[in-house]
Amino acid sequence: MKNSFYDDLNRRTRRFNYVDLKLAQFQGVCVALMAASLFPAIPRLSVWWFAGALVLFAIRPGYVFFRRESRS
Repeated sequence: MKNSFYDDLNRRTRRFNYVDLKLAQFQGVCVALMAASLFPAIPRLSVWWFAGALVLFAIRPGYVFFRRESRS
């Protein structure tokens, strides 16, 4: 049985370049900071700043991941 879902994911993520990978890394940092801001030790930081940064960092990798391949 061929696992086409994972084959498709693998094919799409191979198109990422260095910038896309770093933006994805920053997305992970934003998620971690959003989770950390739920604890009382970091009350001064608003979770909405991290949510906005997460969306901002997700734009380009999301575009690269979901765009159609050029047929040549």
